[in-house]
Amino acid sequence: MGTMGTDKDKKLHEELNAINVNGSQNTIGDHNFIIQSSDVHLHLKDPNHKIFFYTPSQPDIHFNDQFINKIVSNIISSRIIVLWSKECTRNERNQVARKIAYELQKKVNTDLKIREWLKNTHIFDVPVFLMDEPIGIYVITDISPYTVQYDLESLLNVVEQKTHFLILTTNTVLDIWKRFTSKENLFQKITIKNLYGENFLAKNLVELFSKSSLKLPREIRTEYMDSYRFQKEIGLEIDELILFHITKSLTIKDIATGFRGYDDLEKFIRLLPEDETHVFSDEFIKIIIKEVLSKDFDFLKWYHNTLTKRQQHLLLGVALLSGLYENQMFAALEELVENDWRTRAPVLDSFDYEDLEILRNFAVDIIETGTIERKIEIKPAIKQIIFRECWYNHQRLVINSIQGLINLVKNSTYSQPPLFETVTFKVTDEYIDKLYQLSLPEYVLVNIEKLKGKLYTDWKELISDIYDAIGSQSFKLYKDKIDVIFDKSKVLFRDTDFREISKSSKKSQLYGNFVKVNLIYDVVGSALRLIAYESLSLAEEALFFYARQPNLKMRDLAALSLSQWKKHEEESTVDKRYEQELIRILKRWYKNPKSIYDPFGGLLSKEMSNIIDKNKEYIYSTIVITIGYAAVYDTPDNCSEELLELLKEFVPPLWDEEFVLPEWETVDESLGSHTVPLMMKYHLEQLHHDGLLYRLMIYRDSAKAISRELSLAYLNKPNLFNEIIKQIYDICKQLKTAENTYKKKNKKPKNIVLSDTEIVLIKGFRHYDRRNSMISILIAVYGNLQFTQGEGRLTAQETFDRLSDIYRYEGKNPKLVKAILDAVKSQITRDFHNIISEVKTILRIFELVEVVEIIPGIFPHIQKERKKYVELLIKEKKSILEEEPDAELDEEYFDTDRHISKTESIMFNWILKERSPYKKIGFLTLLGAYLNKTSEKIDVVEEFIETIRKKSWWGLFTALLISPINLLFLGSPAIMFQLLPTVILLNSRFGQEISEMINVWFTKINDLSIRRFALSLKISLVLSDYFILVIVLYFFIIYLIIGLLPYQ
Repeated sequence: MGTMGTDKDKKLHEELNAINVNGSQNTIGDHNFIIQSSDVHLHLKDPNHKIFFYTPSQPDIHFNDQFINKIVSNIISSRIIVLWSKECTRNERNQVARKIAYELQKKVNTDLKIREWLKNTHIFDVPVFLMDEPIGIYVITDISPYTVQYDLESLLNVVEQKTHFLILTTNTVLDIWKRFTSKENLFQKITIKNLYGENFLAKNLVELFSKSSLKLPREIRTEYMDSYRFQKEIGLEIDELILFHITKSLTIKDIATGFRGYDDLEKFIRLLPEDETHVFSDEFIKIIIKEVLSKDFDFLKWYHNTLTKRQQHLLLGVALLSGLYENQMFAALEELVENDWRTRAPVLDSFDYEDLEILRNFAVDIIETGTIERKIEIKPAIKQIIFRECWYNHQRLVINSIQGLINLVKNSTYSQPPLFETVTFKVTDEYIDKLYQLSLPEYVLVNIEKLKGKLYTDWKELISDIYDAIGSQSFKLYKDKIDVIFDKSKVLFRDTDFREISKSSKKSQLYGNFVKVNLIYDVVGSALRLIAYESLSLAEEALFFYARQPNLKMRDLAALSLSQWKKHEEESTVDKRYEQELIRILKRWYKNPKSIYDPFGGLLSKEMSNIIDKNKEYIYSTIVITIGYAAVYDTPDNCSEELLELLKEFVPPLWDEEFVLPEWETVDESLGSHTVPLMMKYHLEQLHHDGLLYRLMIYRDSAKAISRELSLAYLNKPNLFNEIIKQIYDICKQLKTAENTYKKKNKKPKNIVLSDTEIVLIKGFRHYDRRNSMISILIAVYGNLQFTQGEGRLTAQETFDRLSDIYRYEGKNPKLVKAILDAVKSQITRDFHNIISEVKTILRIFELVEVVEIIPGIFPHIQKERKKYVELLIKEKKSILEEEPDAELDEEYFDTDRHISKTESIMFNWILKERSPYKKIGFLTLLGAYLNKTSEKIDVVEEFIETIRKKSWWGLFTALLISPINLLFLGSPAIMFQLLPTVILLNSRFGQEISEMINVWFTKINDLSIRRFALSLKISLVLSDYFILVIVLYFFIIYLIIGLLPYQ
């Protein structure tokens, strides 16, 4: 299913393997693979989760053209469609989505890029990331309500605003979607009948026979292939071939009729023998068809009676590694077989594609991804059933596999030590005493005593010595109790167990690019989740190993795997029990993580105890991240109270001085990068009413995330946004009151209770930083707001007024002033031309050195306008390329009459017509933009501030003397008198650059007022260099005037 092996696909594969695995932005060839990593956490846009898009291959399956065109017409009008089906497989559903995307591209705009979300990059906020992406046709497969934050209406608004086209597929039934949306017209049901019509299944069978021609008997193969090639060569459709007789009375159309879809066709082809001497009979073909269509499949009978031991092992491997790419899957299987399974099955050989064929009929799917590589997956509907049977029959293989799975993850990150601790386990007197209590025969006690003091770093070595010491019968009798005494998690997952994968070709297959590395993490997490359904303790040990690692990627794996115990899908057999187990595990990790290894107490080695204590910060970080991920699966503003209460353990009340929480930077980072963004996206109103939102504001990274998420909430929930902002103001006022009370009385004020919530504020004077944190959030929010019309929306003037108020009250706090300047700069960068009057108002309240930090926000507008103008010039003057092919086509080449951009025109207007502050701001902006373009090494802001702070009375005096001379050129000496002192200061540092800029203004700009200003400025600067000559000239003029006066 899909076009494979073409030159384009091979090129795509090579480019994919060349992707920068650090996750910076990448555009690859013409395929527009995009890896996003930006400040907006949770695309998941954060440093640890990256959204990845690629241009999928066009499917080569034949679908009903009328049905496809009908959907395309619907998308053109609605811009969004959600495809769902009870009859079609996920493979078919996703291929239909790609087919629709290509047909839509032909209809609307062939230049519009098709981008498909790569599934193993986690995504929880489709509306947010689509706001930042270029206009295109987006395909997102297998979404659930939580993927779009349970809000299709917001997604529709974004799509309409950005004029995207969006094609979604879902495995969630329509009844569940109806709980969260009234837009039922966005859903398109797919049935086999409307997807394939009358003849399209037959056409697909024609194609499959051509690809598997060896399945055809020799007597008809040549005729069939000749007819097929002929019709393709002359450009005809293959309609005639659907009437080709496979047997004397059965045509291809006859065979295809009654099949349920494309997967049935593939299964039919696979069941045909590859024997060219075989002759197809009607009876034989009907038997194959009956087997394909049979609904009485008995999995257990098939597993035990049909599959060999080797095939059962392969099925176990595929279940553990379900979701990897084909080559990646077989490379990972080799690692398991060679290093973990052969100790249990010595004759087991490595697997190959031919071993997979029998499994494909009933248990395994080959998934087309739209790229050159396909994925191998266990059928979702029976995944848990398959694994349970594998567990019952090959439990020791599963246990042995855990170390191999962890080793796969280790190899992906092992170049960054120290990722894993090294633990030496010592058999102490405590362990010997525990063995004595087992009532072992007296003759083995001497052997047990010999174990005392021995050191082990490997579980197998320890168990082997115990086995030799007590004998096979005693070992078999007391095995379970020995497992409790010698908790294997103490020595099972150790650095000494690391096996480096040295073969470069296998490394490339496993970890060839960022996408494959991410997929390894996802698949291992899913495998541990499967194991948990059969043995919670075994899975918890493995997950706890990841949870205590310094490497964030490892902790993220544990958190994702754990959190999905709350994820209940319609085909899942998992019950609510695992949701309670999730809470129980997180509480144990928080309160007593050592009990995982030592449930009875007193048996944990000192080394292991120290390791847990040392890594407690990382354990807590994992808990915090897990809470964020798990909250996604609760419906909006209905987050589990148990999760909220657990999160509060890490967040002090507002503000209880008796609450002591260690300052763990890792926990702070985890809150800001994972938990807070997710909780706010899905449960903002609940956090607001509970008061937890305001408790989270004290953390630095949380505060950043809160300001960002509040800015996004402003677009979708303006009324709630305004409530939250008001609450922040109220809290800040009460904190200020408490601060003043403390200063006056020098004692702790009484607890202050808010009227709308039950938040107890402070008991002491440590509230000062908390108040600043809240004010910083307000400032950052105002800097990020997008000004739109509607109820509850703030205007630009209201926003800047609020920033001005904060500046007036908090102007002595340098951190808050810097935040205000950044907020104003952010708004200017985003929307300068629509808020010019508001910008002018707020700029007036700042000092000039503060304004210097804002003006870089104007630079991008000048640069963008100049670039657009030059591109237009180049487009108009393409003929020059023919006459002068070596010409350097830049703005200096074309722009002999210097065009003044819109923003530059505003700055010149400020210089020539506005009051003093704006004259200086206009000149600084034009000079800064010029320096930014010509001298990349210059830090404009730093240099300007350093220069301007050198207040020079000399410059003022010079300007006073020179201003009358400017009357000859400008007609207004005030312009130079107000501006020249600052220009003279800047000239001392940027003399050459200012001279060059003024020359451009004077020689190339066709505007008389600007030219007069440039000439006046040029003369003024020259005269300032010869100040003594100016004084002499003034005295000479005075002397002449006195000499001409009539003698009395």
